[in-house]
Amino acid sequence: MFTNPAVQNLALLAARVMLSVMYVIAGYNKIGGFAGTQKYM
Repeated sequence: MFTNPAVQNLALLAARVMLSVMYVIAGYNKIGGFAGTQKYM
């Protein structure tokens, strides 16, 4: 898709950052909403 290696590396970095942010937010919500997480278990 990207022919320029620098653009490709930047796109991969951005994708990894967005994916990690998604997991951090989900973990934060599980810690903050412990009662709901406990009911789910």
